[in-house]
Amino acid sequence: MCLIPLFLVLLFAACGAPPTHMATPTAVPVATQITREATPIVLTPTSAPTIAPTSVAPTWFELQTSDAAPLSALVWPGSDTWVILASNGDGGQARWEPLARALAGRGHSVLSFDWRGTTPGLKTPPDWTKAVLDAQAALAYARANGAKRLVLIGGSLGGITSIKLGDAKDVVA
Repeated sequence: MCLIPLFLVLLFAACGAPPTHMATPTAVPVATQITREATPIVLTPTSAPTIAPTSVAPTWFELQTSDAAPLSALVWPGSDTWVILASNGDGGQARWEPLARALAGRGHSVLSFDWRGTTPGLKTPPDWTKAVLDAQAALAYARANGAKRLVLIGGSLGGITSIKLGDAKDVVA
């Protein structure tokens, strides 16, 4: 209770006149304005590159991690360049499907997966502290199936995990 008056004194003391040791602001001369004729910039719309979605159907499978956790995964077969799509922490690999189809349409192999415990129906509890193990399982699967070059793309948790694993010689993150 006796701190309240002290607080009020300090509060009102801080709201007083400006200190006398501060210099008064002075006007600074503005540089002479340079005028020149403006050249109009004309922007013309360009068409975005079109990527034909693949007609190759993806395959669902269960990916096993090194500690035996089951992960739901989806793979589109293609070249020996594999793109691994790592989603946000909620799993939700379905959000990657348009990109996966476009990449597969360019001939790349694409793999997306759900983080442990995020696939409905699988009885593994979510454990995002093991995200690196989950992504390593996807990399191991791609390598075992002929990947020569790996590209990791991720959002949120998937992005952080991709950066952590991006130092391998065959990985681009």
